[in-house]
Amino acid sequence: VTMQRELPHMAEPPKGKLIGVDRGEAVPAAFAVLDDVGRILERGKIHPEYREQQRKFGAEKSRMQSRYGGYSRELKAKERNRATALAGQVSRELLSLAATHQAPLVFERLNSALATRGGARQQMSLMQYERMITTVEQRMAEAACYKVPRQAKFRAARCGFLMFVGPAYTSATCSKCGHVHSNRLYDALAATLAPDKSGRWCVEFEGKALPLAESYRVWIKGKGEIEVNTAERLNEVMGERTFAKLPKTKAAAAMRVLKNALAYRPTQDHFRCLRCGHEDEADLQAAVNIARKSMFAAENPKLAKGEGEEGRRAFEQKWQTWYESKCKTWS
Repeated sequence: VTMQRELPHMAEPPKGKLIGVDRGEAVPAAFAVLDDVGRILERGKIHPEYREQQRKFGAEKSRMQSRYGGYSRELKAKERNRATALAGQVSRELLSLAATHQAPLVFERLNSALATRGGARQQMSLMQYERMITTVEQRMAEAACYKVPRQAKFRAARCGFLMFVGPAYTSATCSKCGHVHSNRLYDALAATLAPDKSGRWCVEFEGKALPLAESYRVWIKGKGEIEVNTAERLNEVMGERTFAKLPKTKAAAAMRVLKNALAYRPTQDHFRCLRCGHEDEADLQAAVNIARKSMFAAENPKLAKGEGEEGRRAFEQKWQTWYESKCKTWS
């Protein structure tokens, strides 16, 4: 028997608040509640215990693999059920937040390529992320707060209590000063790479010498995580030449050293601004930037990211200029 129910006219959210939601690195999801100006009212993590549970599963799998040569069906079922239940648990928390604050939820619009950036270390897979958003969409639609699209790719940027923004620069922008840590920034820094009198390599950033870390850690297949001396590696790659005179392969190697030794993300879940020194948890800051990105999109409805490197740089410059102009209001 097919039942059909007519829903009332879709409700529009009251103005005053936004809730940014980020698919976290250290937690399944993080949220930030902002007022209509962009000031932070509340931040938090959703199910932070999930990471520890995954570690326990991993340790038990390693133990069973070394002792029995495989995993038990019971362990496989527990891990599968835990992963399946995650989307429902996160969606319930988000729906509760939206109801408590009477504010729309702002998500990143991810595809398979964007969702896997940074490797497989994120706590929520693309499938879990899509399942979570679909659950939120269905519950919002039942309450006449959203109109479900025919397909995920047709989701409107703004519809009722759900909004979607592009993920560009949300994780690389400092929420305090608005500086964007993009490839354009590292290209400019690489051109100034040079050792100081003591032999320590530095770059010039906004008129000041910025020293690189003396060493950094990288993961190499077959060797695991190793520590690399920055000066030794750059001396090997660059020799007596400047960055501009390096061949393509050497320039790429020097750029990798620079990004590792002067990283705005020194660890997976930590953010550090190279300009103002602001430090924060990466997931919480990204949630703030996602909410502010929806404000940026509302003020610039016709601004597209553009095609090619030139279009991306123009979009990045517009985003950074807008963000920096708003920082005084938010502080």
